[in-house]
Amino acid sequence: MEIFDIMDNDFLQTINNNDVILIDYWATWCAACVNIIDPILNQIATERDIPIGKYNVGKNDKYIQHIRSLPTLVIYKYGKKAESIVGAVPKPKILRMIDAHII
Repeated sequence: MEIFDIMDNDFLQTINNNDVILIDYWATWCAACVNIIDPILNQIATERDIPIGKYNVGKNDKYIQHIRSLPTLVIYKYGKKAESIVGAVPKPKILRMIDAHII
């Protein structure tokens, strides 16, 4: 599936309009976000049927209350936070989290 940007003004609509969605909380200054997680998410977008939204915390701040570190990946299921991973984790760990919610 595609990877798309999410802004403050469409965040709630986006997570509520998708049964399951992966949100990548990231920033341009976060080296792990850009150099490690981005390439992994680009691969996953071609391998799994899950929408992936990118929420840039440098440009948006309305929905970052629960974010303590970057990168943070969060699965939202039916509009509610279902699971999250913090840090530059390997692709298999991200896939296990995704597969637990889409399979």
